[in-house]
Amino acid sequence: MRWINNNEYKYYPSGDKLSIDPKFASKASQKYRSKKSNTIGGWRELGPFAEKNITVHYSVGIRRIEDFYVDPNNNKKIYICSRIDGLWKTANEGSTWDSISTENCLVSDINSIAVDPLDFNHVHVVLQNANNNYSFGVYESLNGGTSFNETRFNPTTLDLGGLGSSFKIYTITHHPTITNLLFLGISNGLSKTTNNFSPWLHLVDKGHCTS
Repeated sequence: MRWINNNEYKYYPSGDKLSIDPKFASKASQKYRSKKSNTIGGWRELGPFAEKNITVHYSVGIRRIEDFYVDPNNNKKIYICSRIDGLWKTANEGSTWDSISTENCLVSDINSIAVDPLDFNHVHVVLQNANNNYSFGVYESLNGGTSFNETRFNPTTLDLGGLGSSFKIYTITHHPTITNLLFLGISNGLSKTTNNFSPWLHLVDKGHCTS
């Protein structure tokens, strides 16, 4: 029904889908880019530029980018994450992008990334419900996103999050020089861990810490 709602007007009034080029969205995007430079006011667009480069999802594009991380030791290496369509990375400053599988995670909506300052392949991500933005917890990868494991900072151990409450993890951040030291801005304050959430410490117990 969501697909019908988004597309029905395109076939009005005949209802004949054959009258519409199925690639009209990507062709319109290509036409726009052919007339417009990807360098504006000193900014250079890095992509991804086409849905085929990033996802097999039916939706054209990558949705809203929620967070990014640039390796301070090599600015060609970048992670980005987006609403619904998950996590990607590039090792060549955006010339090509690799879609990172989150199949073993509860959802693919990622709203924050934290990367170990001493190891680009050591990544923590925050999973959330794309509909209401409630959090499903923090997941960790030790291999650059090839696989993820759920940490103890999750709805079960917190008794919060997911579909059952309004708990939110707004952001997760690594200390810029100390490995394993992470801070989390959450809907009831500020937390930190030095041993991958086994356990963690609440530094502030009230208020929304969003950044």
